[in-house]
Amino acid sequence: MLTSEDYRELAERCLRLAKTCTKPSVAEQLMVLAANYLELAERTLRLRQPALVVRLSEIETRRAARQHGAARAPIAQIEKINTPERNS
Repeated sequence: MLTSEDYRELAERCLRLAKTCTKPSVAEQLMVLAANYLELAERTLRLRQPALVVRLSEIETRRAARQHGAARAPIAQIEKINTPERNS
């Protein structure tokens, strides 16, 4: 799966090609493609944010528990974090 930054780089390439293209219809299609890549970059970024929030809240919960003398959670519970599946 491509990252948000990968999609942004693809969009930049399309825009550079569109600027140098001599045929208007091709330039227009390249700009549409660039817009699509930027949309995919945004979606990819949004998909990753909930996982980050879960991890940060998990860290804060564990930190608070340790400060109050609670025992550490088993590793199996720590590793069980819902993240988007990656297709390799």
